Amino acid sequence: MNDEINLPQGRQVAMAGIIGAFFGIAPASLLLLCTKPLLPKAASIILFTGYAVLIGWPFTYWWSKSIHDRINELHSQLEKRNELDPIERDYLPRRVPWMPAWLGIFERLFYCLLVGFDIASGATFIGVWIGIKVAGGWQLMSKGTTLGRAVLFSGLLGNAMSVLFGVACGLVLKQFL
Repeated sequence: MNDEINLPQGRQVAMAGIIGAFFGIAPASLLLLCTKPLLPKAASIILFTGYAVLIGWPFTYWWSKSIHDRINELHSQLEKRNELDPIERDYLPRRVPWMPAWLGIFERLFYCLLVGFDIASGATFIGVWIGIKVAGGWQLMSKGTTLGRAVLFSGLLGNAMSVLFGVACGLVLKQFL
């Protein structure tokens, strides 16, 4: 049995990650260019939370969809090789696209506001929230199988893009308030 799974990352995953990360950190360039707030406080709040939510949504969605497409391919390869755990045979990570999209919108908004207003224990809340999300899929992930680990990491990668947009915009907002 060969331990390697021939599942390339794929061009779409790479492009979504690179372009999404670029746009995620783009607001931080304002910290290098400006030392004083550019706008009144209310406008800054609207601008940076809006950026985290509205600009972050398509990039996070594209990134997550690209990764989940690869997970589906991995499932197919493991199924052909008869290497799926019994619990994984019936598992196919189907998505209801609007649910994670709305969850991501609220997460990015909340992350931006927690960081922007320098809320005590904001980072702790973000870490606990991610832990709760990971715990939701623990039954599959705790098996330590190839598919279980891939599903865990795909969830973490998708969440990382949301955190990037929310925290980067929050840091800029914090500086400008």
